[in-house]
Amino acid sequence: MSTTTRIVFFGSSDSSAQVLTALVTEPSFKIVAVVTKPIPTNGHTSTQDTPVAKVAQSHNLTLLRPHKTDEIISHIKPLAPTLGVLFAYGQILSDDLLHTFPRGIVNIHPSLLPHYRGPSPIEAAILAGDTTVGTSIMLIDTKMDQGPILAQKSWSTSPLITKPDLTAELVSASLEMLVPSLHDYISGKISPQPQDDTQATYCSLIKKTDGYLDISSETATTLSRKVRAYAGWPAVTIDVTINARVTPLKLHAITITDEDCHHDTAAIRVHERELLVDLPTGTIRIDKAQLPGRAIVHGTDLCNGPTLSLASA
Repeated sequence: MSTTTRIVFFGSSDSSAQVLTALVTEPSFKIVAVVTKPIPTNGHTSTQDTPVAKVAQSHNLTLLRPHKTDEIISHIKPLAPTLGVLFAYGQILSDDLLHTFPRGIVNIHPSLLPHYRGPSPIEAAILAGDTTVGTSIMLIDTKMDQGPILAQKSWSTSPLITKPDLTAELVSASLEMLVPSLHDYISGKISPQPQDDTQATYCSLIKKTDGYLDISSETATTLSRKVRAYAGWPAVTIDVTINARVTPLKLHAITITDEDCHHDTAAIRVHERELLVDLPTGTIRIDKAQLPGRAIVHGTDLCNGPTLSLASA
């Protein structure tokens, strides 16, 4: 048997580009093809191609951008891949494509499976207030995130961690496990272990509308979690009134100043040059925010402009 493991890599995001870079530099692996999302119809390769595509091009790797994954089966079969590796690809793989790989397709899922099966495990962990997090190396099967586990790792993290920072932790831990796990799986040193379906929990796709909040329905705790979980995209947006006009305000960073106090109504107020929001339960300070068409500013900067009030107040 050849000592070289022939891999087809599936990925699209910045994080998956890091994984591809790690695989490319492993001498016992040969990346025979890279599969990524297609360029948008109105896009340009130079500005809208995926980070994974750019890494593949820099290493002169065969690059495939199918609109449907069945389109690439005829391209992949002649490459005689040993297995596939997938992380943050962004498209569903067909059953026929899965059967193209003799040893299956290995997936990085950034949760402690069977917890948080689904497309948003990082956001789900933050929204739940988890301080123990983890990542799983698993084999894909025909059901979403239900395949057997090759390896897992868990650790404690900050209760105030943001999505970008938790993503970085999860990618780093996954990269530490991935190459050894692939070697041990191919050599037969580890056997895939089935998940316990009775312990499964699920998360759903994050939509843009999830970021638009009715502030009167939030507590300081839930608002803090949502701002951190939705950091970057979709971001948390609340409606404020400025000069009698309702205006969306994106919250990029907040701090809980009181978690348990109670207020009859939600309201924005300025106190000692800090922009505070009193919620039905708790008070938060706006640290960084953004008005439409403006740069992100500190909350203290908003204190210097026109008076803000909550549109729902």
